[in-house]
Amino acid sequence: MVTRLIRLTVVVIVLVVVGIVAVIAFRHLPMTPNLERPPEREPDIEFPVPSWYSFGAFFSPDGKQFVVYGGEKEWGRIDFWDFETKTKIRSIDLHIHVRGAVFTPDQAKVIAITGDRNICIFGGQDWKLERTIYTDRIWNDDIAILPDGERFVTAGVHKLTVWKIRGSEVVTLKSKVQLISLLLSKDCKHLAVYDGLLTEIWDTEQLTVANRYPTSEGKAFVGLSFSPDEKWVARGWTERKKNSTKDKGVVTIWNRETFEEKTTLDAGFNEPDLLKFTNDGKLLVCCTISHSGTDGHVIHPKLLFWNVKTGKLVYVSQPYGGGVPILELSPDDRWIATRGEGDMIRLWDLRKIRHEIGEQIQDD
Repeated sequence: MVTRLIRLTVVVIVLVVVGIVAVIAFRHLPMTPNLERPPEREPDIEFPVPSWYSFGAFFSPDGKQFVVYGGEKEWGRIDFWDFETKTKIRSIDLHIHVRGAVFTPDQAKVIAITGDRNICIFGGQDWKLERTIYTDRIWNDDIAILPDGERFVTAGVHKLTVWKIRGSEVVTLKSKVQLISLLLSKDCKHLAVYDGLLTEIWDTEQLTVANRYPTSEGKAFVGLSFSPDEKWVARGWTERKKNSTKDKGVVTIWNRETFEEKTTLDAGFNEPDLLKFTNDGKLLVCCTISHSGTDGHVIHPKLLFWNVKTGKLVYVSQPYGGGVPILELSPDDRWIATRGEGDMIRLWDLRKIRHEIGEQIQDD
């Protein structure tokens, strides 16, 4: 009787120990994030935007300023915020809305594309309008500053135009890409020229095409990003699977020189619209979108995070409040900026997200 009781006690103790170990192990297992119903996350910082539609936002090269631009039909504005104090430093007012803007690398000037597709260059102590370039050469709102800091590129239909910041010389370059979007690599040595059908990688010093990459069957989106070491390029797509009524979101990472695929990432039933590699190259961040009904209103944007080395999805969240997607990373890799509803630019602390992800982004 005593022996049986001892055996029973031992069995119970073993089961309890095994159960505790299992619970601890389960808690430490990396969970697969829910792509379709992610948790809603509130922002860490909000920048109020006046009641006008904001087309975009970006960080200054030194990360000390946060810039928001936009406007309406007959007026526009560029607001400059001190990122540390969260106070507005100054504004530039225009007679028409601003569709694109960028700092020069030395932060001495701001180049803007206006709603009538002209170019405005601001500078000086009072940030006055120094020059207006009237042109019919611009198709979209992207601006790429070349490595010399003295020239910049804009996009037209089947062509690129190289402008001098000071002076009147203009160079036109032909491209096989029809409706062009532009993305400059981190060191400014390469320029991605792309639309839904074709991607070209240009050498910015020689101003020649280094390689071309056609799309596979499906629809390409704005999302494209260079890795910090320039070895890889990520691109967002959607594709329709057989016997499916929904488009599947796909992100492909390929070698910049050979265009050989490194990995394909599953974005679920979401459109991978905007992409950014973090500065350490460990994470690829994607802002996905969906549309409602026939009005095309953007709903349910999500932020997806992949481990670049393993290709695993390690984090998903739904930015609080939704809104039109903007995706910008601060130069110090600390903050992610998105646009939410209710006239707010929302910022998310990437350091906190990395802490939550934990061991899933370690080198091993």
